[in-house]
Amino acid sequence: MNNIESVKNRRKASRLDVPINLKYRIKEEDKNIQSTAYLIDALIKDISYNGCLLLTNETLPLNTAIELLIPSVQFECETINVEGQIIRTNNKNEYGISFKPLQKENIKSFGDIFFYNMYKKVGLEKNIYASLAPIC
Repeated sequence: MNNIESVKNRRKASRLDVPINLKYRIKEEDKNIQSTAYLIDALIKDISYNGCLLLTNETLPLNTAIELLIPSVQFECETINVEGQIIRTNNKNEYGISFKPLQKENIKSFGDIFFYNMYKKVGLEKNIYASLAPIC
């Protein structure tokens, strides 16, 4: 069994390989790295309900606590904030993130983000989610 097969066999949830642009920040309580109150642009992909792959220009140590601010589907100026921790890196500024459990009120919105971005990838987002994305 090769490395890729090994990782796939360890996964507990299906993954959605759709890129989503977002912002993130280092959590204040993380003592491994200087606190950064500012937001950093990044991309996530290979997303599931319990984690994702974060692609950023920053170099981050393992076990860093971060907060992802994922753009909401319903309101462009709102985000779904998801806390996580870096559990893996390939040393190319790609980081495996394990999510903390989602708050109950964010679960449906998180699902909407997945479906919206999946439809966007194939060009159908305007047909399906037109009524969900009012401008703030």
